[in-house]
Amino acid sequence: HDLLDASEIRRLVPRKLTSGKDHRARALAGIERRYERWRPGEDELPLDAPTRDEMRDACRAAVDAWVE
Repeated sequence: HDLLDASEIRRLVPRKLTSGKDHRARALAGIERRYERWRPGEDELPLDAPTRDEMRDACRAAVDAWVE
């Protein structure tokens, strides 16, 4: 996390996402699909891993911050 330079990410994301598709909507939909399929207790995660809700919220926040 400390290695990420926000200005560099903001510069590169638009260049990377140039297909003309609605990347924001697709990213958010993908987060929801994975959230619905995640069965706590069945997925192999460390005991101190974030919860299902925390992961969804963090992914949404990342999309909000970096994808227009």
